[in-house]
Amino acid sequence: YTGKRPRWKAGLDFILEFGFYGLKSDGLTALQLANNLVFLGICEPPEPEAMAAWVSEKGDLGAFKGLRHLGFNLQQSDPTATRTAFLCVYNHLAEHLSAEDKDVLGFGVIFVEHALCKIQRWSQR
Repeated sequence: YTGKRPRWKAGLDFILEFGFYGLKSDGLTALQLANNLVFLGICEPPEPEAMAAWVSEKGDLGAFKGLRHLGFNLQQSDPTATRTAFLCVYNHLAEHLSAEDKDVLGFGVIFVEHALCKIQRWSQR
């Protein structure tokens, strides 16, 4: 397909609007499905701000907890601080990882969200 692809957020909204059984608006399944639309080339990758907004809305999930574990003093009631913390981590990695490291890691917004989800688990090992 060579035409204009929809944005990641449009893909996520489409999935949620369909109302598939098992895809809760507060769960990870819809997020992972939207991410797979990106990997398949159906949707554009998410902008950092779009993923930051998603993380700020999901304060009970891993990426939010990962930010807190990194030392950000976040409250679920403060989405601006959460979005800012996510963008801080994303921008830091974007600036300091080498091009080779980015390539090996598949660096992007989806990678950062996924890595943040794993921080608490890694720290318990």
